[in-house]
Amino acid sequence: MTRRKRKNVLKYVIILVLVAFGILGGFLIWQAVSGGDTENDDVTTIQPTEIESENHKVENSENKVEIPEDKVENYKNKVEKFDGEDPNEKAVLSGVITYAGVNDGNLMVRINIDQYLAGGECKLELSRNGEKIYTESAEIVDSAATSTCKGFNVATANLGNGTINITVFVTSGDKTGTIKGEVTL
Repeated sequence: MTRRKRKNVLKYVIILVLVAFGILGGFLIWQAVSGGDTENDDVTTIQPTEIESENHKVENSENKVEIPEDKVENYKNKVEKFDGEDPNEKAVLSGVITYAGVNDGNLMVRINIDQYLAGGECKLELSRNGEKIYTESAEIVDSAATSTCKGFNVATANLGNGTINITVFVTSGDKTGTIKGEVTL
C-alpha cells in the first residue's frame, strides 16, 4: 500500500514540474514575441562612444542620446566611424603596433594600418641603442576598412635581452609611413 502512495505522489510531482515548465516556457515565448518592455516604444536610445587616439581605447560615454522613432530612419544609413579626416585621404600612412610580445621563443609583432590598402610592403627594423639588430619585410594584407602587415615572428635567441626599439616602414604606391614602438625581452 505504501508503494502505491509513493507512485501516486511521484506522478503528482512529475505533473507539477511539467506544468511549471510549460508556464515558464509560455511566458518566455510571450516575452520574445511581445518584445519585453513596452514603455519606450517610440524612443530609440543610442550610446555614443569616444575614441582616445593616444592609447586607442574605446570607452562608452555616460551620456545618452534619445532619437524619436520617426527620425531613426535618417540615422540608420549615416554611420560615422570616427571623428575627423578620412584616413584613406591622408598623404602619410599611419597605424599602430597592436601586439609585440614573446610567444614560443619568438618575438611576435603585429601591426594595424589605419588606411585601406590593396597592396604594399611593411619593413620591420629592430634596433637597440640606435644600432640595427634585425630587419625583415612582409606584404600588406587588406581587411574590411583597414590593412595589416602579414606579421613578423623573430627568433628571440638572436636578439638578446633588454629593450628593443621597433620601427615599421609601410609603403603602398606613392604613400609611406612609419609606425614605432618598443618591447622589452
